Amino acid sequence: MTATLVRIPLINPNEPQALLASLQVTEGQKVEKGDLLCTLETTKSTQELYAQSDGYVVGLALTAGQTANAGDLFCYLAPEPDWQPAAPAESAVEGASQPEALETPADVRITRPALELARTHGLDLDSLPRGRLITESEVRRLVTATVSRFPAPEMAQKYDARAILVYGGGGHGKSVIELIKTLGVYQVAGVIDDALPPGSDLLGVPLLGDGAALGECFRRGIRLAVNAVGGIGNIRARLAVFERLHAAGFSCPTVIHPS
Repeated sequence: MTATLVRIPLINPNEPQALLASLQVTEGQKVEKGDLLCTLETTKSTQELYAQSDGYVVGLALTAGQTANAGDLFCYLAPEPDWQPAAPAESAVEGASQPEALETPADVRITRPALELARTHGLDLDSLPRGRLITESEVRRLVTATVSRFPAPEMAQKYDARAILVYGGGGHGKSVIELIKTLGVYQVAGVIDDALPPGSDLLGVPLLGDGAALGECFRRGIRLAVNAVGGIGNIRARLAVFERLHAAGFSCPTVIHPS
C-alpha cells in the first residue's frame, strides 16, 4: 500500500497563497477518508481540506497560522505511522528553475515557503536552529531582527522624507516613475531590479542594483518604496517584493496618478 500525497490546493487563480487558519490533525494521527485536515483562507474565500484516503498523517509540513503556496506539501497519508517518504532527487523538485538554490544543510529541516523566503533575503542557512522544523513565520522574524540591528541614531540623522525607491524596472516600473514625477511629492532616488545591471539608468533614474542593495539604501536614509513588479496571472513575485521591502524596513505609500 502506498501513501497518499496531500498538497495545498489553488483556491484562487489570482492568489497563489493561502493562510492555514486552523489545523485539525497532528503528526502520526490516524484519519479516515473524509476527515477534516485543515481550513485554508485567502482574502476572498475559505476552503476546507479533507483526507482523500485512510491513513496516518506523516511529514506534516505546516503549522496553524502559516502562509503556504498552492502546490506546497501538506502531509502524506501513510499506511503505517512510521512510514517515511523516499528522498526526492534534487533535480526533480517541483517548480525549481535553479535546483541548486534549494540546497540546505543536511541537518536543517525547513518548509519550502520558509526556504524561499530565506533565499530571497540572503539569510545564512547555517545559522538556523537544528532539531525542529523551521517555518515561514520564524524566518520572517529572523529577517526582521537582522534588519533592526541597524544603528538607530545614524538612521534618524540621514532620514529623507521625500526620497523613494521604485522596485521593478520593467514597463510597469517606467509608468510608476512617470507617475511619481507627475505628482511632485517624492523624489525617485533609484530603481531596484533583480535582473537589470546596476550603473545604468531608467528614464534618468539610476539603477542601484538588486534586492541586496536595499540595506545600503536604508542606511543612506531612504525609507519609502513603491512595488512596481506586476502580478497579472500570478502575484507570487509581487508578494515576495512586498515581503522583502517590509522586512528591510521600508514603507510603501499609496501613489495615485492625478488623471
